[in-house]
Amino acid sequence: RLEVSCKKSFMTGARPRLVRLAVRLSRSQVVAPSRAVKLLGTDFAGGRRRCTKVQKQRLKDFRAKVSRIQALRRHHVPTKPILRATAGPSMLYGVDLCGAADTHLHMVRRSAARAASPPGGGKNV
Repeated sequence: RLEVSCKKSFMTGARPRLVRLAVRLSRSQVVAPSRAVKLLGTDFAGGRRRCTKVQKQRLKDFRAKVSRIQALRRHHVPTKPILRATAGPSMLYGVDLCGAADTHLHMVRRSAARAASPPGGGKNV
């Protein structure tokens, strides 16, 4: 017999009232109601709602790595293959399941361009 994890067991749905009712009626009594959950590393929200919490965190995590990528470029390491292998998957994992807003795609493009561009910051060199 498998045990149900209290930390990882959540229930989500289109209407919070229905979720609370389903939680009360569950046999295991370890399920907790939640507005949005993480399912295999991607956002998941039941019904009519979209959840972008994990997408935003992935973008934020990649932005923290941009300075390290720029430091590699300063030491003459080719960064194009590094960006090709890491930027897309790290920022866009799960987008094919829940979609991405235009604003999110714009921020992804900006972050990738910032990591790929040479130093200068818009200065006339």
